[in-house]
Amino acid sequence: MRRFGLLVVLSLFSLPARAYELKHTNYGSVVRFDRAHVRVVVDRHMENTRRAMVLEALVPALEAWSQSGEIYLDLDADGEPVEGETIHITWPLDQWPYGQDELAITQLEIDSRQGRILSATIRMNDNYRFSTLEGERAGDYAHDLQGTLTHELGHAIGLSHSEETGATMYPGAAPRETRKRTLDEDDRAGLNALYYGVPMAPEEMEEAFGCSNIYVGGGGATPFFVLIVFAALLHARQERRTAPVRLRHRAARDATVPR
Repeated sequence: MRRFGLLVVLSLFSLPARAYELKHTNYGSVVRFDRAHVRVVVDRHMENTRRAMVLEALVPALEAWSQSGEIYLDLDADGEPVEGETIHITWPLDQWPYGQDELAITQLEIDSRQGRILSATIRMNDNYRFSTLEGERAGDYAHDLQGTLTHELGHAIGLSHSEETGATMYPGAAPRETRKRTLDEDDRAGLNALYYGVPMAPEEMEEAFGCSNIYVGGGGATPFFVLIVFAALLHARQERRTAPVRLRHRAARDATVPR
């Protein structure tokens, strides 16, 4: 079975022509999960302090999208990575191979003919300091982890960047900025455009209906196309004087990543 992929990178300097923007494949299909109940798995091998922070920030980030009623993001904190229709969250400690201005990156694997998301992976950039705190308690150079995860979850379910500066999906974030924690009307409109009427589970679907190119695999007679999208990275908008600095170890109760 032959598999092909397409690598797409969205940057701070490539804004959509309207407010919210949906992702589309080369075949014109809208990119989204084919059900509106999606499992979210946190890497169980993540470093303990970082994992605790992710879990703390992730719960309200999932609620921000789920409370719309259009989609339900279901946290599985201790689940093993599995294939298909799952959002994985990881925080690698090795060298960051992507752009240095990116706080995080979301990779989507999709069926490019149908636009169906097969899996999504959110990767945090360990070169930046993150915090779950607000205001001055977060420190001058810390980026908001909850807002970053809320933004990346938007990419994971199929949304692209928005040019609405107050939107969660706007591609930029300054240190200590927390406004991305709460969905803007524009974010909700994009979510509605993607998932209105999409069933929560396969059994609901059955009831409702009455019943750069990358080679990523091969073999078999039936062509199958996969699109890998490195989705819009939440960029750090910083002046030179607020460049990231290396920090000494802090206690876990500070809710700040040790550097």
